[in-house]
Amino acid sequence: MKVKLSESNKIDQQQVLAELRSMQAQLAEVLVLTKDSRARLEAGLQMLRRTVVNINQRICPTVFIVLPRDFEDKEPLMEKKAGSASVERVKKIYSFVTDSSARQDMLVDLLNEKEYLALVCELCHQPQRPAIELTKPKEIVGKILPLAKVGLKVVCTVSNVSSLGRVFGFPTPVLPPEAVDQAKGFLESVGKSSMDDFKELQKRAKRDHGGEEKQAKEGAGGGGADEEQDMREGYCAREFRHFLKEVDPKDEWCGLSAKVTDDGYVFFGCKECCSKK
Repeated sequence: MKVKLSESNKIDQQQVLAELRSMQAQLAEVLVLTKDSRARLEAGLQMLRRTVVNINQRICPTVFIVLPRDFEDKEPLMEKKAGSASVERVKKIYSFVTDSSARQDMLVDLLNEKEYLALVCELCHQPQRPAIELTKPKEIVGKILPLAKVGLKVVCTVSNVSSLGRVFGFPTPVLPPEAVDQAKGFLESVGKSSMDDFKELQKRAKRDHGGEEKQAKEGAGGGGADEEQDMREGYCAREFRHFLKEVDPKDEWCGLSAKVTDDGYVFFGCKECCSKK
């Protein structure tokens, strides 16, 4: 069956094609990875395949985490309890994609007026600096949080204390011991969780939070087969791409760049990883 595209979808396709062409220069260099680097990359891409139809058709990074505070913030913690409170808030935010019983209507109330997001290198699995400031988190987080589950699972593969701090918004391991134990326990449980529920999480995100495409489709009386096609194309990934283009129109991506391996994997890596391979 031929699906008729709306005007907004046509414009979006044109933008995608233009951005794919602009990536060709970045992809000209083929990287030969070490065995360890390849294993890390493939582990992350395997999870990402559950969320994106074709990972080699991505035109921007899609692995990221949501932070409770900017890890560039040099302001010290006022009290030890602040570290534990930060960990607890991250757990609550991510409970909306790790706990099927979590009430979705509570997510907006949990979010602050300002949140942060960090892109993740797909080779070293480290959150990148600087973090991206979310000035309207209540409008965007619900739409992209299912996709952030991949980023959190990827970061879980790096378990040193410094990495734990960066997941929860701290530049150095300043978390008190009890918060470190909380953080480790939480990330271990996330690491063991499955991506099998991603399709349902994505449907719930679209139903509860919508987006430009949903609004246009509802206004035109769309649905049915169009809705199924839309879900297959990756609602969360598309909403994230729109958001990233808005906040980073020059595609700087916190220093990440698109690269291709000798066996054809397209990925987004940091400068350090791409230089040492």
